[in-house]
Amino acid sequence: MNSQITTEKLFLPTETESAYTNLREDLIHSLDSSIDYRAGFVEEKISSGLAAQIRSIRERLMMNQTEFAKLLGRSQPWVSRLEDPNEPIPTIPTLLSVASKLDIGLKVSFVPFAELVDDMTKLSPDKLSVPAFREDRSLFPRKEPGAITKTNVLMFRAKGSRLHLDEVNAVGVPYRSEPSNREVVNG
Repeated sequence: MNSQITTEKLFLPTETESAYTNLREDLIHSLDSSIDYRAGFVEEKISSGLAAQIRSIRERLMMNQTEFAKLLGRSQPWVSRLEDPNEPIPTIPTLLSVASKLDIGLKVSFVPFAELVDDMTKLSPDKLSVPAFREDRSLFPRKEPGAITKTNVLMFRAKGSRLHLDEVNAVGVPYRSEPSNREVVNG
């Protein structure tokens, strides 16, 4: 009856995918149990998430709590409370102040539970640490030394018998200045 051989590839989830699916399904089942559970979940996610993210940012800056407190214009015990998920959730004005001092954005919004579930099940350390505005590579891609881009202008200048290369951006701010091994040929 079934003499044809199919080449259809079967999807076999990896151990990680299987664990993700089980965690996601378990979380959805728990959230479905009651509105009180969902409210507690939201509060815990905010409290734990903020504490972990603030600590991750501090550690990315390679600062201890005392140094971080100084940067924020606060005390070390205040930073300790900010990093403690068992402390009351910081107010929006407090978070705005921290964001301003760190030169990072702050997003506070209402979302569907599906987004919260995905955030919890796809959590990774790289999602916790946030770069400051000028360090955000999606806004300011890192330029390789000497790379020519549309916003760069290359200027050469002669100094003695050597040719120097100055790379400047569109508004004339130099990136570097290196001597070239090429001789300047006159005439």
